[in-house]
Amino acid sequence: MGVFTGKPLAYRNYVPGVDISDEVDGFRLGKFEIAMGATNRLSNDWPLFRYADILMMKAESLLRSGDANGAATLVTQVRERDFKSDPAKAIVTGADLSQGSSYSYGLRNHLDSTYEGGADIVYGRFSTS
Repeated sequence: MGVFTGKPLAYRNYVPGVDISDEVDGFRLGKFEIAMGATNRLSNDWPLFRYADILMMKAESLLRSGDANGAATLVTQVRERDFKSDPAKAIVTGADLSQGSSYSYGLRNHLDSTYEGGADIVYGRFSTS
């Protein structure tokens, strides 16, 4: 039982540290927009997929089934909308998608920090930025 048990839920949008956080610490995300004052009866009980979501799901399937270049074509198509001023930045290759992660991750708090990342995440470059 936490110190906030039985009290109104009021999230704090920060995390003091991995080892010293309370149940009210951290950012919360919702799949759908929630209007102020709304209850759990939102009447938006069907998901809407963007075309880009569908293309990325297909690209992931192609990548996992061995067609990395086919996946890269679809990922490039999705990225083109964000790189209109520099279309070359949108281009992703099958080799890019097949690489491990290029992101640094690990423990970050007031006591210790670890920096990890690399080939240990299969298809870690799938969302190449």
